[in-house]
Amino acid sequence: MSVALFKTYTLCMENKMNDSWITTFSGTWQNEDGHTLIIRILDEEHAVVDFLQNGSPIKRPWCDNQPSIGMKASYDPRESPELDIDLGFDGFTLSLGHVFEDGKLVVSISRYETDMHLDQYYALLGKLGHYTKTVAEPKVEGNG
Repeated sequence: MSVALFKTYTLCMENKMNDSWITTFSGTWQNEDGHTLIIRILDEEHAVVDFLQNGSPIKRPWCDNQPSIGMKASYDPRESPELDIDLGFDGFTLSLGHVFEDGKLVVSISRYETDMHLDQYYALLGKLGHYTKTVAEPKVEGNG
């Protein structure tokens, strides 16, 4: 965990914001390369995420070319301050963390060490840079 993420986690725990912290991820986020994350909160630990490239979902070859929409995401403040998006293959996740100094999200990819075959798909997910919020999204009720 980076120093910035550790500071975020510490702030979250100190302020006892665990139950509502997931709401800070809600909304539409874009990076410089035309990738968009649309995050809709379902409850205190779950969200649904659409990942778009130039306005369209990508096909995920690692999971039968399913489109990158409606992907499940989870948040567990006891583990980390990150929102983890399940990319459709066990252990293959896109993790989002906050950079509070500039109000952006930082993205990282995680997979099991033995799943090296997934490396070939990293380019589909774009550069691991920052995403800036463009539109706020309301909480989705009753989908948990």
